[in-house]
Amino acid sequence: MDIGDVLYKYGAGAHNFLERSKSNLSKFKENGDVAALLYSALDLRFGIEARLNEYICAAAEYLGRMDICGKEYVASKLMKNLGKLCPEHSKERIQLMRFDDMVFSSRYTPVTKELASIHGRLGELLHHSFFVKNPNCAYKRKVVKNQFVTIDDSVPLIEKGIELLEYATSGNLLFSSLFTQTVSTLINELDEHKD
Repeated sequence: MDIGDVLYKYGAGAHNFLERSKSNLSKFKENGDVAALLYSALDLRFGIEARLNEYICAAAEYLGRMDICGKEYVASKLMKNLGKLCPEHSKERIQLMRFDDMVFSSRYTPVTKELASIHGRLGELLHHSFFVKNPNCAYKRKVVKNQFVTIDDSVPLIEKGIELLEYATSGNLLFSSLFTQTVSTLINELDEHKD
């Protein structure tokens, strides 16, 4: 039996969602396929959640706290949970490792507050209420010149989200033990006081 007979091919990591978002945005720009634009926004939203969860789950595994991994989907709450695990999660870091005469570098690139807020703003587009509140949204912006909200108005938001998610996924380090060292010490102290 071939693996394709058993499993669907679908990457659910931040990089996978980012690539699908970019591809769908290109389809929208090429032929005006509104469904592709909506899928671009959805994949971008998934990508933001995925990257935050990748960071949280890596730190949670290191700390032995897998109970918090994958339990949230709101970006602001994910950022808060990440902050509890990794107090310095919002700063880019470069970590150097030496092995004999070779030096390796790893880079942590954070999910920014702006990217987390874009996650929430994309949600407004991805509900039916968007179409109810904006009955003229199908008009093309070049025709109606800022008279009301159109589908085209979401393109800059999606483009900015893609740019910021590209940055957040450009690093090759999901977390640094230096980030979680303080939290780990606190958890150990709390555990000692329980007894």
